[in-house]
Parts: sequence; structure tokens; C-alpha cells
Amino acid sequence: MLKTERTSTTRANQAFFNSLLVLTDINMPGSMDGLKLAHAVRDRWPPIKIIVVSGEVRPSQNDLPSNSYFFRKPFLADNMISEIRSLIGA
Repeated sequence: MLKTERTSTTRANQAFFNSLLVLTDINMPGSMDGLKLAHAVRDRWPPIKIIVVSGEVRPSQNDLPSNSYFFRKPFLADNMISEIRSLIGA
């Protein structure tokens, strides 16, 4: 691993470690989709709250990491804000 890759990985790890919640779309560019990201976050940082969204895919509860939430797009912003507030205790 190159020094710049280690630095980027360290920064990404620190960013997630300091996060209360991750919101991801299932369809993302690159090799990792939102479900893979959600599972990786759950495995590495279990306390982080996870919300997964999609307008194309409707995952089963078994496809989602434990203690995560799914919103189908389009969703009402007020509903999302309310869910986020309840998850992070704001």
C-alpha cells in the first residue's frame, strides 16, 4: 500500500469513527455498492446508525445490516429528518 493510500484510508477510518450516522444509496459508482458499504460500516463500527436509500432496489430486511433502516426514494424530507433526529437523539 502506498503512503497516500494509507493516509486516505486513515482519514476515511477517522471520519467514520467520528460519525453518528451513515446514509447511503444502494446504487453507487465503483466496486462497492451501498449495501456493501452499510455492512462494512456495521462490521467495523457497530454503534453507527445506518440508513440505506434506493429508488430502484428494495432490499429485504435480510439484505440490510442489523439495526439499519431503509427508505424508498422518493421520500419526504420531513420523514427523513425525523428519522435521523430520532436515531441520533437530536
